[in-house]
Amino acid sequence: MWFIAYHHSLRPDEAGVKFVHSESEAIGEKERLESLDYIVTKIEPTSKVRMKAFLASIDAPEFAT
Repeated sequence: MWFIAYHHSLRPDEAGVKFVHSESEAIGEKERLESLDYIVTKIEPTSKVRMKAFLASIDAPEFAT
């Protein structure tokens, strides 16, 4: 599992995070986001436990299962 944080270069209030399963998916997603003028601020491996904790912290329980 990989964690990707990003924001838009011209719209700083437009930001997000993504979780992908593999390093190759993370690299592909990074390239896709950058082609859309997003800046990837963090890309790192993570565990499912951390992903569930993050989703719970933003009050998204439907995705934390």
